[in-house]
Amino acid sequence: MVITIKSILRSIFSLNDSKSDITKDHNHTDNIPQNVSNILEENEKYLREIFSNCFDITIRKISLFDLKLGRCLLVYINEMVDEKHLENNLISKLTTNSNLVLDEASIEETIKYYLGIRENNIFSNFPECIDSILNGKVVLFIDNFNKAFSINLKSKLGREISEPKVESVLRGPRDGFTESLAQNIALIRTRVRNSKLKTELFNIGRETKTDLAIMYLSGTADEKVLTELRERLNKINLEAVIDSNYIIENIEDDYLTLFPLVFRTERPDVASMKLFEGKVVIILNNSPVVLSIPSLFIEYMQSPEDYYMKYFFSTLNRFIRYLSFFVSSMLPGLYVGIISFHQELIPTSLAITIITARSHIPLPAFFECLVLLIAYETLREAGARMPRQLGQTLSIVGTLIIGDAAINAGLVSALMIVVVAFSGTALFAISSQEMYTAISIVRFIFLILGGFTGMVGLICGMLILDIYLVSRRSFGIPYMYPLCPFNLSKNRDVLLRIPLWKLDKKNRPLR
Repeated sequence: MVITIKSILRSIFSLNDSKSDITKDHNHTDNIPQNVSNILEENEKYLREIFSNCFDITIRKISLFDLKLGRCLLVYINEMVDEKHLENNLISKLTTNSNLVLDEASIEETIKYYLGIRENNIFSNFPECIDSILNGKVVLFIDNFNKAFSINLKSKLGREISEPKVESVLRGPRDGFTESLAQNIALIRTRVRNSKLKTELFNIGRETKTDLAIMYLSGTADEKVLTELRERLNKINLEAVIDSNYIIENIEDDYLTLFPLVFRTERPDVASMKLFEGKVVIILNNSPVVLSIPSLFIEYMQSPEDYYMKYFFSTLNRFIRYLSFFVSSMLPGLYVGIISFHQELIPTSLAITIITARSHIPLPAFFECLVLLIAYETLREAGARMPRQLGQTLSIVGTLIIGDAAINAGLVSALMIVVVAFSGTALFAISSQEMYTAISIVRFIFLILGGFTGMVGLICGMLILDIYLVSRRSFGIPYMYPLCPFNLSKNRDVLLRIPLWKLDKKNRPLR
């Protein structure tokens, strides 16, 4: 009976045909040879099979130097190759010099030196040729020769270097990372002109084969961290890698953590400073976000502008950020907990004001605050997704019109709006975008604790949060270091921003 039903379903939905088509596709891929053939027609046949239904692939046959031995094949992707350079620097050289006479013994040496091709760009393996074509290079196949030559004539794709839009720049360099791996490496190299700056290349993603580079200062970066990072990168087994977050979720120590364990930046000056702190920088092709590991909590309380202005102003700003972290996380829960369970802690004049403001509010304080926080998060998310021209309009409508209407309608109290608005505004005193979501979640947790258990729940929540942060690790480094475990010498640039002439190598967080 089961077999009959299965056969009926297969006949209805053509499961056998689909399976045969899939098998056919796999067999089609398996027919690709591993080695480059010395017969040009065979190479062309294989290439046309591989790139069938790919209108952007050009397979161009030309005469090579003389017509006795002179047939070759150029294969490239149209939009990824500079046509002008292709004609002037490659095709003209391959077709106009009739004085060169090739024989089978001298083809490789002649082409290599005549076109300036390096040894590692000569392939005898067919899959390597395919990867090179898909990487935007021109691959040259020659008749009666079983190797192919890869020539880099990439056109300039992507946007120009510009100021990063996520990380605002008050003082300091205005350039930001782009989607080009080579360009991002160059932006760091221009700042760190040191032979100790090392780069290693990885290839991530079974289908996308995305290039990834790590950069570090030899002798400054921790070798244990480097070894661990290499192992984690080599273990990544994803079909596609499109953005840097694909890497983060596969290399961070705890994938369930609320707080970021891998630092992100779009600024080359920040990435360069991380190198001198003993960090390892991770750059992914096609992503303007550069990663840094290991990551510490104190990094998110600091800003690059701290080092571009006088140290006493920077120290004040750091204290404001730490204060903003606690205010944004705890203020709504603290306010709800006090007015719900601990009215005796409120001064009499303030208690009268709160009672008067809440006399016509139908909702309990907890649900009133919860609704306002959800509305605030909704408006914040909508403002981030809307076109920039409408962002200011949305903020005006959300903060003024809707807020005023809610107060006049008696749905919420004015004091509760002040508490939620100040808590949300304090969030943006922290320069790191990655902390926003973490603090928003912690804020809801403290609100629940304060709304149902009062100060006892809030104090327990603070202790649990402290234990949670202290127990985190980023590539084996304690997340709260050098605050916990405490290191006096390393704390000179954590809470305070000491003068730059005192900020030497011994005072950096890791080294």
